[in-house]
Amino acid sequence: MVVVIFIDGFSKKDAPGSLWSPAETNIGFHTYSDLGVAFGLFMAGFTGHAVIPSLARDMVDPTRFDTMINWAFLVATCIYGAIGGAGYLMFGNNVSDQIGLDLVATPGYNAFLNKICLWMLVVSPLSKFALNTQPLNITLEILLGIDVPFSSLEDLVDRPHGLSIAPTGPHFGWKRVLGVLQRISLTCLIVTVSIMVPEFSTMMAFLGSFAAFLLSIIGPVMAKVMIQGRCSIFDGVLVAVAFVMAVWGTLVAFW
Repeated sequence: MVVVIFIDGFSKKDAPGSLWSPAETNIGFHTYSDLGVAFGLFMAGFTGHAVIPSLARDMVDPTRFDTMINWAFLVATCIYGAIGGAGYLMFGNNVSDQIGLDLVATPGYNAFLNKICLWMLVVSPLSKFALNTQPLNITLEILLGIDVPFSSLEDLVDRPHGLSIAPTGPHFGWKRVLGVLQRISLTCLIVTVSIMVPEFSTMMAFLGSFAAFLLSIIGPVMAKVMIQGRCSIFDGVLVAVAFVMAVWGTLVAFW
């Protein structure tokens, strides 16, 4: 996707949609509402913390987790910055909430490359939907009482990836059925919300403000403070800033 965006930007000489002739942009922001939405949109890309325990557990060498996650965040930040910067330079203040819409609507690009980019935008969420919803599914199964706790450590070792999947046997058959129905129902609800709330930027801003700040900054820092039994000045400032930005972005998204 990054390659397609830059090929389109450098292959077009005139605005709009050209990196050689950037569109009209602003260094600042128009309103404080825009700034609040920007907080949420920026953080929306860092909402994968729920799957981190699964990643650490699946690593061949878990002792390298810190190095792996640091590189992962660095690469993700560079990719987000490249797409955001290129998209804003190419289309300026009129950029859409999804750059794929601008690539399709702007003449002068390679139609085949843009179709590839659009299909990547479709395949990307589909490829990680099950992984991202797994923690939520596990939580719902526990709350509904349809999860199956393991009877021994050997069961956990034998089934490291099946914490919410019922073991074989007739006794657990009904829980397996209910678990499947719960997952299908959750997927249908998610699709319904996507159809009823088509404002992509607003939804992502809400998720980024409400969920990302809570799961990615406030939650981990507070857990660190509770474990260590003390709160440093840096931790306090970080939580305070994250709290203000989370509340600000959430209210603006609803507004």
